[in-house]
Amino acid sequence: MDNVIVMAGIPAIMRAMLATLEGKLDSGPVIHSRSVTAYLGEGQIARGLGEVQARYPDIDLGSYPFFRDGRYGASLVMRGADIGRLEEVLEEVSQLIVEAGEVPHWAEGE
Repeated sequence: MDNVIVMAGIPAIMRAMLATLEGKLDSGPVIHSRSVTAYLGEGQIARGLGEVQARYPDIDLGSYPFFRDGRYGASLVMRGADIGRLEEVLEEVSQLIVEAGEVPHWAEGE
């Protein structure tokens, strides 16, 4: 296989192995992410999330449920190369949360 590189799990050895790969790996586009969390069940916005994903096939949209402080919620993570498109998806997903009667909580720095 030409596209698989196996690394050691010991940090010092892995750093040495990575150094030998410098200049040998092709890079792709930088992938950015945005995330928003809300105390609501995934099912409350599942249909809307599906519609958003259909409109933005170039953006990966993931939903990660949690149970915290006695409440159910979901962290919604968007990933893609185009920051402008990410911001559009973040806005639409945030609006879904508001329409479901909850308050969106954005990750710090976003």
